[in-house]
Amino acid sequence: MIHIFLHIYLDYVFVGALRMGVEGSAIASLIVQAITVAVQFVYFMKPERSIHFTRFGFDKSVNKETLINGSSEFIGEMASAISMFAFNYVLMKYVGSQGVAAFTILGFAVYGFSMIAIGFGQGLTPLVSICWGANEQKTAMELRSVTNKILLIIGLLFAVAFSVFGNSYAAMFGCSDVVANMVASGFRIYAATFLVMGFDVINSMYFTGCGDALSSAIISSLRGVVLLLAFTFIFPALWGMTGVWFVALATEILTAVVSLFLINKQKKLCGGR
Repeated sequence: MIHIFLHIYLDYVFVGALRMGVEGSAIASLIVQAITVAVQFVYFMKPERSIHFTRFGFDKSVNKETLINGSSEFIGEMASAISMFAFNYVLMKYVGSQGVAAFTILGFAVYGFSMIAIGFGQGLTPLVSICWGANEQKTAMELRSVTNKILLIIGLLFAVAFSVFGNSYAAMFGCSDVVANMVASGFRIYAATFLVMGFDVINSMYFTGCGDALSSAIISSLRGVVLLLAFTFIFPALWGMTGVWFVALATEILTAVVSLFLINKQKKLCGGR
């Protein structure tokens, strides 16, 4: 969260106060990333920490299982870079630099909610893993259900807040009225995405905790690569900036449908347990 707020502040300084435009936003991103890595590096260098740098050895069987089960998280991280490049390319082609600026400003709010969802998912995953290993599948499913409900409430708060205060939020970045209006209209469309995004994030991480790498990878691939990239190149070509805002919503909704199918499939397989 500190990373996000620092990024917002530096964007305000470089883009708003210093009027450096997209170049200023890029400089702010580099500074934030460097500071974040440096802080983490210093933390893990201290041997008294419970988790720190040390000598290690390779165990083929453990590494193989880790790589397979963690493949969906790899897909998700890789997809972030690919989708960002695709969005920037499409925005410059159909909307221009103002579209990139508007998408970046809205993206901070989306990234903030995404980090909250991932945080809940990281807390859920080991609990699900323990339950699954103890043959307590019902408890694992209940934990997933409770987490999804919590994120639905948080998503609703995000949706209402940014739908109402979209212009005020955009004004914090010192952007032009054109960009601010883009952001405000974007939030009105994007708001519904907050209600579904947490559901997909949690379900992907839930299946990782269950050791079901395939289901987790399917969800991550759909929302991070397959559907997202397809809609990124189709919707803006049809509807311009409005199409950009609908990309994530359509992606998350269709992914949620697949998630429900995979969850129901799991419930049937575990019905006799």
